[in-house]
Amino acid sequence: MKFEQDDIFPITNAIIKGLTPLLKQREKVSDDLWISKAEAAKILGATIRWLENNAEKLGVPKYKIGGLVRFKKSELIQWANKQKVPEL
Repeated sequence: MKFEQDDIFPITNAIIKGLTPLLKQREKVSDDLWISKAEAAKILGATIRWLENNAEKLGVPKYKIGGLVRFKKSELIQWANKQKVPEL
């Protein structure tokens, strides 16, 4: 099958229009991934030891899954955003 250049643009636009919602959905899903203590500490700019020592008393949302502590990336980011100190 041979396509003329005028035929390709509508096809390309239709493909992009169809893929855009799927790509946005994938981005949303990636923010809800379960992450390890090491990944969580990296997101917070902290050490694993700091996270282990302070997560419970500071209310960092965490889960125990199969004996391992895990964090939901989206919840961790939400929690971190709430920790902003007001300007003096």
